[in-house]
Amino acid sequence: MKHNENGIIIRIFAAFCGAVCILVGILLVRETLNISEYNKQLIALQDDHIIYVQAARLLRAGSDILTEHCRRFIITGDIKDLKNYFKEFNGDAHRDNALALLEETGTQVTADSKLAKAKKESDELMMTEYHAMALACLGWGLYDSGQLPDEIIYYELTTYEKQLGSEDQLKTARELVFSNAYEKSKEKIHNNSDEFLDDEIAAVNNRYNSIYQKLTLSIKYQRFLTYAFGILLLTTIILLRRLNAVNVERGKELMALNEKLTVKTDELTEKTREAEHALSAKNQFLARMSNSVRSPINTIINVAERAKSSLTDEERTKGYLEEVDSTAKILLELVNDVLDLDRTENKMIKIQKAQFNMNNFIDSLTGIVARLSGEADLNFIKDIGIILHPNLIGDELHLRQAILNIADNAVKFTPSGGSVTFRLYEEIGSFDKEKGIAVYKLEIEDNGVGMSEKYLAHVFEEFTTEKEGVDDGLGIGMSITKSYIELMGGTIEVESELKHGTRFSISIPFEIYNSAGREAGAGDGARLAGTNILVAEDNELNMEIARTMLINEGAVVTPAENGLVALSLFDSSKENTFDAILMDVAMPVLDGITVTREIRSRGRNDARTVPVIAMVAGSDAHDISVLLDAGMNDYISKPVDVNQLVKTLLTVIKKQTTELAQRLDKALKDANTDALTGVKNRNAFELAKNRINVEIESGGNPEFAIVVCDVNGLKYINDNIGHDEGNKLLINACRLICTTFKRSPVFRIGGDEFVAILRNDDYAARNEYISGIMTKMTAGNYDPSSASNVSFAIGIADYKPGVDKDCDDVFKRADTFMYDHKKAIKGEGNIR
Repeated sequence: MKHNENGIIIRIFAAFCGAVCILVGILLVRETLNISEYNKQLIALQDDHIIYVQAARLLRAGSDILTEHCRRFIITGDIKDLKNYFKEFNGDAHRDNALALLEETGTQVTADSKLAKAKKESDELMMTEYHAMALACLGWGLYDSGQLPDEIIYYELTTYEKQLGSEDQLKTARELVFSNAYEKSKEKIHNNSDEFLDDEIAAVNNRYNSIYQKLTLSIKYQRFLTYAFGILLLTTIILLRRLNAVNVERGKELMALNEKLTVKTDELTEKTREAEHALSAKNQFLARMSNSVRSPINTIINVAERAKSSLTDEERTKGYLEEVDSTAKILLELVNDVLDLDRTENKMIKIQKAQFNMNNFIDSLTGIVARLSGEADLNFIKDIGIILHPNLIGDELHLRQAILNIADNAVKFTPSGGSVTFRLYEEIGSFDKEKGIAVYKLEIEDNGVGMSEKYLAHVFEEFTTEKEGVDDGLGIGMSITKSYIELMGGTIEVESELKHGTRFSISIPFEIYNSAGREAGAGDGARLAGTNILVAEDNELNMEIARTMLINEGAVVTPAENGLVALSLFDSSKENTFDAILMDVAMPVLDGITVTREIRSRGRNDARTVPVIAMVAGSDAHDISVLLDAGMNDYISKPVDVNQLVKTLLTVIKKQTTELAQRLDKALKDANTDALTGVKNRNAFELAKNRINVEIESGGNPEFAIVVCDVNGLKYINDNIGHDEGNKLLINACRLICTTFKRSPVFRIGGDEFVAILRNDDYAARNEYISGIMTKMTAGNYDPSSASNVSFAIGIADYKPGVDKDCDDVFKRADTFMYDHKKAIKGEGNIR
């Protein structure tokens, strides 16, 4: 009842919140549309403002250009100036363009407006200029030149003016265009047009401010609606989730209780099944154990009785005793297996690590398996792969017992005429130099009776066999084997198919036996200690000689019997596994030169850097240039001299290390240098700030200032002239900054922004430097079409202990001062 009442209340409240949320969402969408419309209107008004400014400039520029041509013609009598006047008047569109721009804004130019008056007065002023130029043409005697424009030819002068002397005509012309009345007329025209446009700009600004206020209110209202919508939506979601929780809470409790009961029942059922299985397996084990122990004991008793009756026959008695001895050993083996099982279950077996040689171990072990296979009329196959590190540390005894358990079963369950295969190799690339560990893989495979899927799932469990019977053993050998392998840190897996055979796979990591930091067997010199050398040599004797030399000098040797194997070993290894490669030039399958070219063509990093040394016999002598062209670094002659070998290896390895270090230094330098100007970049600036921050954090009060310089005109030059000229501007700017702050680091931290950190002498003279750089540059009066002129917006800030937490605070203040300065068009802003 309580759950139901709570559900009704929550449902009503959730419905109310959802409805209000929808209403608020509608209002939010409407207000967003209003904001979008206000933004469009503001952008349009900004465009109108720009147009009015452009129109004012066009009107003033057109009038000034015509006046300049007119006056120049009257003074010089140069017909080019007269032609330029009419060319400008007829072809120039300053006034028409200005009026066209005003039409774009929708501005109405009425007949009584100030702009209309300015236009009328401008026309009257041009008639005065026509009159003056016509008189000048008479004064300069140009009417008969045939070069006068039609506008002058057909301009009517009074008879009195025509009869004046040339000096008087020129004087009258000059008085017309150089008089105070003329200037006042021009100024009046400009004032009327400027006042008209100022009025229009003021109207635009008023509309802009009004719409901006509406936009501000809309944004605040939108923010309020957004918060309200989010809160209502979140509240609705929480209520719905709570409602769902109330509805299913009781059901979950019941389901949880049911699941607990189900799990408990399943656990009890599983434990019962496991107990029954264990009991059945143990009963079978005891039955097999009883039979396995009784049979050898009965054999011993019967043979002993027969031996008693034939004491006089020495040969027969000796045979009986040997049979007793053999049977007693079988009985002892059974007892030992049971004791081993007990020790593994109680974790009493400890792995005893000691040095052993894998080659010797394998020879001994495969000899036993080969003998067992031969006795069972089986074909024994021995497949031993690459062993790079034969001297190991591990538990040889338990490893031998584990492998023999598997091999014994392989022989036992493979019919006559079958085969048993023994494989072993060191996993390529598994060697860990730091830990000194390598991984070995071992496989024992047969083509015998195999195992069923049912038994395969329990093969490593205690007391289990494929089928009941004495010949299947006690069912504890595989369990003991798995325990031994896992105690040594390894893994064991099995694959089998009934009537098709079985394959056991073992993987075990071994510690490499080292003496004084090198592989066992290293000589006293150990000049190559810690190096890994790949040796490609097809001659076994030469390989053994080179391998022995290198091992005695402390190197780890990876042998390859031909060029193809060497290439495969390199490809399958991790990068930088090999410190150098000794390459026999004349080899079957792939020769040394071809292998070297293949290695150098690989895409991995060490393919280009690993040193390759050619081993050349007298009869196989090659042109040294051929070896070097193939990518080899050096060569040695056979028979190999150990000192020459070591010297050559050390030389090429050291050279490679030095080259890598040089490339690393260059890469670090390039990473902190600006490619265009050669000064330091933003990465270097961050590092410099960090170093000063360390001084500040350690309690010091370092004296320093940060100067921020922003180059003016870069975008204009890039867009209108080209990026090459823009780059020249940046280089000139950088040169000026570096020349000014000679003892301080300069950084280019952005496209057109430079920073200098002033300390010591430069810090003390900072005010003088700023004055100097302001004098050198054309502050605010630069020609933006030329990269030779440099102008900056500059800001400088000093570090203030107790106010600035770190360099970033100082940089932000300097950056702010720079932007203040940038706003001052002629460079008169506040720079600190």
